[in-house]
Amino acid sequence: MDAECAEVFSVWEKALQKTGGNRRKNMEEMTISVKDLLLRVLLRWRMILVWMLIGAVVLDGVGYIRSVRAVKQAQAALEKPEDDEEQMLLAISEAEGKLSAREAAEVKTAVRTYMSYLQEYQSTLDYNTNSVRMQLDPNNVPTVTLQYYVDNHYQAVYPVIEARDTTSDIISSFVSKITNTAVGEQIVEELQWDVDGAYVQELISAYQSADDILTISVMGQDQESCEKMMAVIRRIVEDETAGLKTLYGDFEIAAIHEQYYEGANASLLTVQQNQVAGLNNIKNAMSNVITNMTEDQKEYYTALLDKETADEAADDSKKEEEDEKERIPDTIPQANVVSLKYIVLGAFAGAFLACCWIAFRYLIAGALRVKDDLEEVFGTPLLGSLTVSEAGSRFLGQIDRFIVSLFYGGRPKFSEEERMEMICAGIRIAARKADMQSVYVTSACQNEKSEQIRELLCDKLQGEVGTITHGKSVVYDPESLERMVSADGVVLVEMVDASLYADMQKELELCKMYKIPVIGSVVLE
Repeated sequence: MDAECAEVFSVWEKALQKTGGNRRKNMEEMTISVKDLLLRVLLRWRMILVWMLIGAVVLDGVGYIRSVRAVKQAQAALEKPEDDEEQMLLAISEAEGKLSAREAAEVKTAVRTYMSYLQEYQSTLDYNTNSVRMQLDPNNVPTVTLQYYVDNHYQAVYPVIEARDTTSDIISSFVSKITNTAVGEQIVEELQWDVDGAYVQELISAYQSADDILTISVMGQDQESCEKMMAVIRRIVEDETAGLKTLYGDFEIAAIHEQYYEGANASLLTVQQNQVAGLNNIKNAMSNVITNMTEDQKEYYTALLDKETADEAADDSKKEEEDEKERIPDTIPQANVVSLKYIVLGAFAGAFLACCWIAFRYLIAGALRVKDDLEEVFGTPLLGSLTVSEAGSRFLGQIDRFIVSLFYGGRPKFSEEERMEMICAGIRIAARKADMQSVYVTSACQNEKSEQIRELLCDKLQGEVGTITHGKSVVYDPESLERMVSADGVVLVEMVDASLYADMQKELELCKMYKIPVIGSVVLE
């Protein structure tokens, strides 16, 4: 015990040599303890739980409102006004009543004409959109050309020609085999392309370029696709040769030339231009349907066209609507009062906000954060610390003690009575060494617990260090300041989260101003 007291006095003696300028510098350079910040956050677990509960309730309420809105939107989408058809029929009847029989007949003819144009326009537009050939650049078309030589061993014997040259027939048979739709479907199946076989068939052309030459041309989006299609066509030619020999007799067919190139294709450009021109012509024809109509005829035309369009759409989707009606009970979402997803998200959001708030309060607080700041920031020797928080022995208090033990579990454990004895010993030794006849105990915080500790220190040291008294903060109480000035030494009792750094700095400046030595400080946690 004496060795520990001597160590306390040595620390006190060194700290007395630090100046007020060093205190200000340390205040400016004060660092934040991440470990203490984390401990503060964990010790506020009760507050975090409350925020989690609030976040879960609030976000679950938001989820419920969104689910109710989704239910209403789904019901509105599935519910169709029963009088839609009646309204259309009424509009048609009113518009027709304004016209003569001849004018009404003209309008009906115009509607039929428009609908036929519309079908043709949609069909052409779908073709232009889906056709691979229509998407190619006519100025730079990837193309593979393959030529076959066909020899049926024909020889003319003059003056009587008994045999017939079947070369053209053989080539025509190959052309029909290569350019039919089945070949396009076979290419799509083998290459696993997501495109209609008819569109692939458009990319293939075959013709007789000379008396005994079969020429096959394949267009594609790139060289790879062209070569893959041509490989399939080669196999088709090989497979069909045997069957054609049974029909035309023995003949020879051999590939003599194959070439890949990229260049302009005038015929493709013409086809694409014709398709665009066709679309424009259909649009113009649709616009011209109502050119010579009166305003009443146009009104009747619009009403009839709306009815025709609605009927056509209803016919096309009749089966889909029936299937949808069967699924209506399952497709309408239910309003969820309790949503696990939103509850979990709300709890996490609440915990996050609570931790942010605790950290923010910790960082901006002007009160003492940790007991080590008295030594590191102000250069005041630490006589000891006492625990004044009322954790109790209940379950919640045990949780707090467990959290603290995670951070400071490796330190020696002393009872509060032993800590008090160590503090009193430190004050007693320092007072005797400095031959102090009177000691004053004060604090920067006006707290009942701080006052109780000050009074307890005075009671325990009464008669051992001469005269020892205690009082309020010397920063705000003139009487306490006069009593401190008349004393030989000062003991500061400061409290975490209660004693302000500014007040503690002012206390030490007053001690320095009146040349009152600071024996040390006691920190209440």
